[in-house]
Amino acid sequence: MENNALSDIIENKVFGVSQEEKYQNAQIQVVAAAEEYKGQNCTGYPA
Repeated sequence: MENNALSDIIENKVFGVSQEEKYQNAQIQVVAAAEEYKGQNCTGYPA
């Protein structure tokens, strides 16, 4: 069951983006941020 606030529903209609698409975009941003962090802070450490 999906629990959407009225503001989420309105935002989805205005911008044409579904909650699923927002979730997928957020996941992509999290992975990119983790990779950037590793690149900046973990160079030289074994995996």
